Amino acid sequence: MSLQFIREEGLDIPVALDVDVVVCGGGAAGIGAALGAARAGAKTVLIERNSFLGGVATATIMPIFLMDLEHVNGFTKELITEIIRRGRAWSGTVLNFDPEAYKQVALELLCDAGVEFLFNTFVSRPIMEAGVIKGVIVENKSGRLAIMGKVVIDTTGDADVAYRAGVPCTFGRESDHKIRPLTINFRIGNVDFSKVVEYATQRPEEFSPDPLAQVLEMDKKCLRITGFFELVEQARQRNELDKDCHYIRFEGVDVDNGVTTVNNVRVYDLDPTNGFDLTRAEIAGRKQVELLFKFIKKYIPGCENAFLIDTSANIGVRESRRILGDYILNEQDILNEKKVPDSIALIYRRHIPGQEMHNPDRQEGSSTDHWARTLYKKLFSFQVPYRSFFPKQVENLLVVGRSMSQDHQADTWTRGMYCLIVLGQAAGILASIAARNNIKARELNVQNYRDQLYRQNILIE
Repeated sequence: MSLQFIREEGLDIPVALDVDVVVCGGGAAGIGAALGAARAGAKTVLIERNSFLGGVATATIMPIFLMDLEHVNGFTKELITEIIRRGRAWSGTVLNFDPEAYKQVALELLCDAGVEFLFNTFVSRPIMEAGVIKGVIVENKSGRLAIMGKVVIDTTGDADVAYRAGVPCTFGRESDHKIRPLTINFRIGNVDFSKVVEYATQRPEEFSPDPLAQVLEMDKKCLRITGFFELVEQARQRNELDKDCHYIRFEGVDVDNGVTTVNNVRVYDLDPTNGFDLTRAEIAGRKQVELLFKFIKKYIPGCENAFLIDTSANIGVRESRRILGDYILNEQDILNEKKVPDSIALIYRRHIPGQEMHNPDRQEGSSTDHWARTLYKKLFSFQVPYRSFFPKQVENLLVVGRSMSQDHQADTWTRGMYCLIVLGQAAGILASIAARNNIKARELNVQNYRDQLYRQNILIE
């Protein structure tokens, strides 16, 4: 089939901003990057397609960090501590928070740091000159604009800037390029959590034994509930739920107001970097929302009077492109707690080594999914190398977030939001140093600047 093309006329694009550090994407990694760069003294702009910050935490309604307050560090700890102080986050084995409070607190803290923003703005393409990125072209209500910067940080999640700059990328699982499922989360209200917890306590065999997945800390108002296996299986047999649904998960719980996020929509085999596939995923996901809500209201004790509050503004993408960079972080590095000379952060995690979370092969949460049905690994930590931020062939571009240079299995461990905030913050600090000293970002010796990372409360080793 022959393709038709329309030639776009040459345009004179106005330069709207000229800054030290340009951050593309206001999700977890982008928030950290902008905050880190601005506090380190760089003139910084953050470009975000939504009208608010947070990305997965807010636009996809995923209001939980899977770690306790003691073991998060950097800006993650500062952010969640302030939300707790305002009474809109709940701390225990995990950290639940109100997504609206997250939006507001993140905005206030970044404003206080001096970050400039461009909301409702899409990054269209990079501005390149002899292999060096000089800025990006964006589009918003003002039309096409040029945003110039000495260092650009790609925190789009899909490596949009890097890919359009010609950076070699991989996609999904290395063996077959399948990706983890896409998800539309939704919130329900008027849930009686005392009844939900009573049911879960009386039927432990129906729930995950993993104490990170099954958190019943009512005294701390901290809940995360994963299971209802028998109820779900019976509903699947009656065709009341999608064939790929094997459990129900409540998280981001606000006990006092009876509100929870439901994280169970699973859409497989569609490409989130393809606009048409992304549209198909949105439609398929919203069909699943209807089935899930009807099931929850009809069968789960404590949810008889529940109502649907909202659905996520953006579909959740767990995996897509990853750059091929100076160093490809792999799972063995992480599980072996490998020490790296250019470490920019120390990250704590729990879970089972060698198990696939959100498996691309459709058995997530089923009786054959060991991740859902077994205990987690004890707490461990790993370092992330600075080299994993740098794409081949392009200078002064850092790629941070799930699209950084790592393999499919390593992404299991690094893509947590609390982790990405810290990685972004470290990248922002180093980008600021490079920009202010006119040094290529790739050429910085991290060991010479660790005091700058420590100053912003980032653990390195």
